Amino acid sequence: MHVSRRSFVTVAAAGGAAATLPLQSAGATTAAGPVKGPGTGPITGLTLEKIPAADAARTGIRAVAGGQVVWECKDPLRLDVKVGDAPARSAAGYTSLSISGSTATGTGEVRTPTGGRYTFRDDWRIAGAAVTLTRSVTAAAPNPLQEMGFGSSLEISPADPGPLADQDLLLPAIRTGSTTGLGGGIAGNDAAEWILVREMRLSLPFAALRNRRSGQTLSLAHVDAAPATATNGLYPEDSNAWWIHGDVQFASLGVHQTAGKAALAIAYPGSEGDVTYLGGQWTRRSHPARAGFTHTYQVRIAAAASDTFATAARDAWRDHWSLFKVAPLRDRNSAVHASGLALLDSQVARYNGKPGLPFRSRLDSGEADAVSYMMGFVGQQVPAGYQLLRSGLLDGDAARLAKGKAILDFWATESPLPNGLVRLWIDGDQPRWRDWYQIFVRVASDGMDGMVDACRLMRDRGEPVATWEKAVTGFADFLVSKQYADGSFARSYTMDGSVASDARTNTSHPIRFLCHTAALTGDGKYRKAAVAAGQWYVANTKDWQFIGGTADNPNVLDKEAGGMAFNAALALHDLTGEDRWLELAKRAADFTETWLVGWRWRIDTPRRSYARDGAFGLSFIASGHSGIDNWICYQSWNFYRLFLFTGDTHYRDVATTILTAGVRTTELTGQSQGYAVPGLVEEAVGLSDLVVNGTNVWLPWCTVAEVEPLSRFADMFGTVDLRKLEAIPLADRQRANQTAR
Repeated sequence: MHVSRRSFVTVAAAGGAAATLPLQSAGATTAAGPVKGPGTGPITGLTLEKIPAADAARTGIRAVAGGQVVWECKDPLRLDVKVGDAPARSAAGYTSLSISGSTATGTGEVRTPTGGRYTFRDDWRIAGAAVTLTRSVTAAAPNPLQEMGFGSSLEISPADPGPLADQDLLLPAIRTGSTTGLGGGIAGNDAAEWILVREMRLSLPFAALRNRRSGQTLSLAHVDAAPATATNGLYPEDSNAWWIHGDVQFASLGVHQTAGKAALAIAYPGSEGDVTYLGGQWTRRSHPARAGFTHTYQVRIAAAASDTFATAARDAWRDHWSLFKVAPLRDRNSAVHASGLALLDSQVARYNGKPGLPFRSRLDSGEADAVSYMMGFVGQQVPAGYQLLRSGLLDGDAARLAKGKAILDFWATESPLPNGLVRLWIDGDQPRWRDWYQIFVRVASDGMDGMVDACRLMRDRGEPVATWEKAVTGFADFLVSKQYADGSFARSYTMDGSVASDARTNTSHPIRFLCHTAALTGDGKYRKAAVAAGQWYVANTKDWQFIGGTADNPNVLDKEAGGMAFNAALALHDLTGEDRWLELAKRAADFTETWLVGWRWRIDTPRRSYARDGAFGLSFIASGHSGIDNWICYQSWNFYRLFLFTGDTHYRDVATTILTAGVRTTELTGQSQGYAVPGLVEEAVGLSDLVVNGTNVWLPWCTVAEVEPLSRFADMFGTVDLRKLEAIPLADRQRANQTAR
């Protein structure tokens, strides 16, 4: 397949600085076969050399370490031109390649089938364990009658190339390893010739490819990524039309596969295919084929050796996290916490006599425009009730306390079924239970874990509430009775307790609830069930395949699956005191953070939330689309705790990013987003097309996601202020962390 696109290729090394060896002379002999790294880590001691070619005008370049090829770039000069309605692709090597010390310069020209001429200049430099490329491409003499637009690309081939089906591919927030859990979305077909993804769909703008046999990993990143497009409104990026414009300044990253061999690729500007979320197979972008027009970009290439994909992916992600690192924003957690609680308080009403929060409210008015109550997940009725209960007790607010109790009483008395299951969803203005809705273990466990929190709080005060505890143990008993002999759980049930969906990948979902119920009651059967589920989950969740965290997406790869596993792992560690659960916590954390957007891009919009920082600090939701939300805020508490357990400061950095940037789209006094009242935050949004495609509504979970972890910080450390938190002696913070529950 021919495509019109340009690739910017950057591969980042997974580690620190590497020794730089003198470059080999041109035409030096290099041993065949891929370099085998000693254990795990970046491949260092890189040199650059020419790839010998029968035709001197087709010279390529490759990286060598220890006499072995690390990667190759054959026909480095690749061009796509738009001829009529079709792309035409041409490729060439350097006509001149000079290598001196740690640098190399290659120049050449590509002639198109329609007679156009385009010149390239590539400046290569070894920098530690990575190689950077700065490229400029000029339309020297395009064919003015036939060539309308052009783009350039670059492809980097592993030393031991093979089909994509034999490789692990990391596209952060798109794919983690194999196609498992991807369905028919982008990067879901190993047989595809092209997988090119707009960099704005990636949580960091890089791609990595790992050979499962040798363990060698190449990473590719667009170093100077600063996505932009025409701002006159005539060229919207959420259109599948083939735009040609000089202001299109974003790349696409991924894989090109020919003759059963996959290579990393980057295209500039960013054409996307052969799956795109904008309709059809391709969304193409070009720069104008106008004499003298030049585009430039910078890429970075690095290689590492790793014994597992999880190690390779973690190291590649962390390397790029450091490369693109954005400083934390201003700490506004006190205002976020107070405004969030006030918003929950103000949204509670009695619809037809049933207390709760509306399913959603409008951002422009703060008024409800849909009334139904969901126990957990997107409704978060019970966890919201707990937050109001807690706040009312601590702050002496009797009205808020009464609202929290009323919500908890309603769910404890009217939701449970005789078999112990809990009904999940009721139309508050009817009122009518949605008995047709499957009882997803995720939704029920979300809600009932909030009930456990309320039970423990009241016990601590010497005021246990029997009806709340009965609801908790009833659901826990149901789970114990339905647990499979191997420790796993089904995804969902019908009202009569029969299995609706037998997907076991969701086994992590009830673990935290069972752990907390075991701590509440002291009953060993709940502990036993939680541990058995954890053991099954560890044994059956391989290579970052965290699947099925959400109830409103298919059972696909998503960040909430990683977050639920993270919740489970730390709850098991708290319950048992066994450090083995920290290994699951680290694996879940490493996966989950790759859905956190760690870089920023500007968007031409009057909406302050997104104009300057784009999606920075927010998180992609699931594979199969590029929706973004603030759900990652739930995990700030977990990341900070994992830092205290392990001493790994990277986890603290992630927590800090979430605590400052993850909450930045919240309406606050003096920091207006243009929403009706403080505390409102948009439920989900699309930002990957450089326009804002939002829902324009608030759902209760959006605020609970911010308030809940902050309440936990306050309970453990006495503050939600990051500066005050970090001023507490580390040993004191670690001691408090060990006693969490």
